Amino acid sequence: MLTLDRARTALIVVDVLPFTIRLDTAPRPGRSVFDAVVRLVDACRDMSVDVVLVEPDGGRRAVQLTDTAPPAIVVGPQDRTWPAEIGPRPGDVVVRKPRWGAFHGTGLDASLRQRGVETVLITGIATDMGVEATARQAYDAGYHVVVVEDATAAFTPDAHEAALRHTLPVIARVRSAGQVLAALNGNGVAAEITTKGQNR
Repeated sequence: MLTLDRARTALIVVDVLPFTIRLDTAPRPGRSVFDAVVRLVDACRDMSVDVVLVEPDGGRRAVQLTDTAPPAIVVGPQDRTWPAEIGPRPGDVVVRKPRWGAFHGTGLDASLRQRGVETVLITGIATDMGVEATARQAYDAGYHVVVVEDATAAFTPDAHEAALRHTLPVIARVRSAGQVLAALNGNGVAAEITTKGQNR
């Protein structure tokens, strides 16, 4: 059963901006992620659940040496404006992150603790990048983490599947938007087993 305390839960939306919404992501296009996020954001605001909108800070940083470069995406100023359907709205937390994860180099942890948040619901693009990095950081900071599977997508099916099947279930609970909304509404639902290990 997935149960959520609205007063101690926050929805984190990672990089669901024009430049990611238009991407041909997998296993669903960015537009589908956007639609699921809008549904979640609207429901959370209606239920007074905190909403956190996370965006890149847009600054240039030194290129670090890696075996594979991340996908190159052309991003203009207009691509960094939040869609009107998402926000921000008064009371939202807006985070500008210098790295993939929403916690490193930001005041997000302090903001969540001031609000009494213990559980974070994470959505966004890309599953194996900003979403996974944020989930790892939240887990390390002691939060209960729920990744909303159908409100995420990656650049390849394999990347999405690897994150959802192998990495994220060890640090989070992986659920659908429907399961999360049911839990927020107080209608606990039987959670799907999404890992080989125990469902928590």
